[in-house]
Amino acid sequence: MAGITTALGVLTQTYPSPGDLPDDRSAGYWGFLLFLLMLLGVVLLWFSLNKQLKRINFDEGDEGNKAKADSEPSVDLRDNAVSAKPVADEQDTA
Repeated sequence: MAGITTALGVLTQTYPSPGDLPDDRSAGYWGFLLFLLMLLGVVLLWFSLNKQLKRINFDEGDEGNKAKADSEPSVDLRDNAVSAKPVADEQDTA
C-alpha cells in the first residue's frame, strides 16, 4: 500500500512552469564544447564523402553505358533452371 501512495504522490507532484524558472540558465561550456565536437564531426564526414566521390569513375552519357553493356557477357538464367519434379518421384523410380 505504501508503494501505491508513493507512486500517486510522484504522479500528482506539481512542477514549476517554464515561466517560473530563472532566465540565467544556459548550456554552458560543456554544451559549447559538445556543439564544436559535433560540428567538427560533420566537417570531417563532408571531406570524407568528397574524397570517396572523387574515387568513383562515373561514365558520362549513353556512350559509357553502351560500352559497359558490350563488355559484359549475357547470361541465360534458363540454363540453370531447377527441375520441377518432386523428390518422391525420383525415389519411386529407383
